[in-house]
Amino acid sequence: MMKQTNLQRTGSLVFMTIALLFIADIQASAQKKDYKPGEKIEWKSSTYPETWEEATFIEATPDGSQPIIRQKPNEFHKDGFQQATSWANIRPLSAKFTTKAAVSDTEANNAKTASTATTDFGTGLMTQGQILSFLQAKLGDKPYAPGSVEIKKELAEMIKQRGLDFRYEVLSDFYNKIAKLGANTGA
Repeated sequence: MMKQTNLQRTGSLVFMTIALLFIADIQASAQKKDYKPGEKIEWKSSTYPETWEEATFIEATPDGSQPIIRQKPNEFHKDGFQQATSWANIRPLSAKFTTKAAVSDTEANNAKTASTATTDFGTGLMTQGQILSFLQAKLGDKPYAPGSVEIKKELAEMIKQRGLDFRYEVLSDFYNKIAKLGANTGA
C-alpha cells in the first residue's frame, strides 16, 4: 500500500467538502418551489398535532435558504405576522384546504354515504374520511368478523396504490376512530 501524502489527503478532504456542499444545495433547492410573492400557501404552524394554516408567501431570504411568509391577520397583527420558516414547512395551497370543523363535516358526510355507496371510495390520495368510509362500509359494526383481515389487506393495498393526503399519527382523533373499527392492528 502506498502512503497518502499530505497534499493528497488535503485534496481528498477538499473534494469531499465540495461534494457534501453540492449535495446539501441540491437537497435544499429540491424543497423550494417556484412560489410567487403574494401567492397563498399552506404553512405548518404546529408539528404536534400537525396543523396547517393558510398564509401568504412574501419572498425567500436573500440567501434563498428560507421562505418568508405572512400569517393571516389577527387581533395583535392587523396585517399578519411575517416570519421566516423552513421550506419543508410550506406547501402550495391545496384545493382541499379546510379547517378542522370542515374536516369533521366531510368525515360525517362520508360516513353517511358509506352505507349507500360501498364501491366508490374516490380517486387520488386517500383522505381520512375515505378510509373511515371504506372501513365502515366493509366492516360495519363487526371489525373482527370472519373476512375482516382480507378487508384490511384490501385497504392496505389501496393505500399503497393511491397514497395518503395526510400524515398518520398515533394517538390522534383519526387513530381513535380506526381503532374502533379494528384497523389499528394487523389482525
